[in-house]
Amino acid sequence: PGDLSGNALTDNNIGLHIGNGGSTFFVLDTAGDIGKFNLSTPYDISTMSYETRVQFGNTIDSMHFSRDGTKLFTLTSDTDAPTVTTHSLSAPFDISSPTQIHQVDLDTKGIIVSAASHDQGFDIEFNPDGSAMFIMMANTNTANNNFVYQFSLSTNYDVSTAVKVGRWDMNDVFQNRD
Repeated sequence: PGDLSGNALTDNNIGLHIGNGGSTFFVLDTAGDIGKFNLSTPYDISTMSYETRVQFGNTIDSMHFSRDGTKLFTLTSDTDAPTVTTHSLSAPFDISSPTQIHQVDLDTKGIIVSAASHDQGFDIEFNPDGSAMFIMMANTNTANNNFVYQFSLSTNYDVSTAVKVGRWDMNDVFQNRD
């Protein structure tokens, strides 16, 4: 696992989110731990200092915060079961004590896990107002079955209201490029 303490960041880190007007960096490592770092000058990493980390106890593939920083979304795809978990935060961008609100199994929302298995969620993103969610899934054993799924959310940032709009096949673009 990566080391999220002090100034040490290892090459095992797999996610980065910049929040709070560029004054907060969040780093996700391969163990599913999220570290919070503060910057005294926004977007200037030479002013970065470690604040805290939260351990979720499971592998998280990606994370995203609501625009106001009061919700944290994590994407997990253990055993080909992509799941989005929504956490409420006690204050904007305060990860010290997240409270799980709900979990949504994306198989029930129209993400198709391939018969070859080994599908993994790589990223979760939202549009600025939280009315749309995007999930990138890729197969770790083959160059096929790599998609970006789009979902419409009838209630902004409420993943339980997600309805699949469609999916985009990344293979068509990347395989046909020079």
